[in-house]
Amino acid sequence: MNIESVPFRVPSRLMVAGGMGLMIAGMLALAAPFISGVAASGLVAILVVSAGCTMAAFSFKDKFWGAGLAKLILGVLTIVIGVAMFMMPVVNLMALTALAIAYFIADGCISIYVTIDEYRHKYGSWGWSLFSSIVTLALAGILMYQFPASSFYAIGTLFGVRLVMGGISTVIAGVAGDQIVDSAEEVIQEELDKIEKDEVEVQPKAA
Repeated sequence: MNIESVPFRVPSRLMVAGGMGLMIAGMLALAAPFISGVAASGLVAILVVSAGCTMAAFSFKDKFWGAGLAKLILGVLTIVIGVAMFMMPVVNLMALTALAIAYFIADGCISIYVTIDEYRHKYGSWGWSLFSSIVTLALAGILMYQFPASSFYAIGTLFGVRLVMGGISTVIAGVAGDQIVDSAEEVIQEELDKIEKDEVEVQPKAA
């Protein structure tokens, strides 16, 4: 007696295929960081425009005309900013790079504070946390030192790395899912074989 596990393997194999696609897209982004950076900044601009359209649409449902008018003005302003970001990709890249630098500085400083707290209370892998914090601050320093030239590669590189890491995680999850199906299939097959063996042993006695 055999079991059919193909339907259970399809999602896992789709995850593996999707993860490999993400990795390929990430490598292409890393190969052309400026182009991928412009694409990423364009995506951000589209999201900003979408947010503005949503705000403007919901402003008409407000019960009070004053609040509704304020939301409408804010929505229109958000749309204008999003369109400007889309029409000026280089300026958008510079702004996103500046935000990335600020984020890395904040992340590094907060991580150092957490590391000191971990070292003080003797818990956690504070050594790795300290190393990660130093690397983050060093990255912020490099981007800041090379700014605005770093705008032409920073966002695209970060976008590519994120795609590659996301692809690796997805492939690992898909492979793990396939292995779980293998293990479950072996256990179920063993149980089915036992049942079939018991049935064969019972039949002669019944005869």
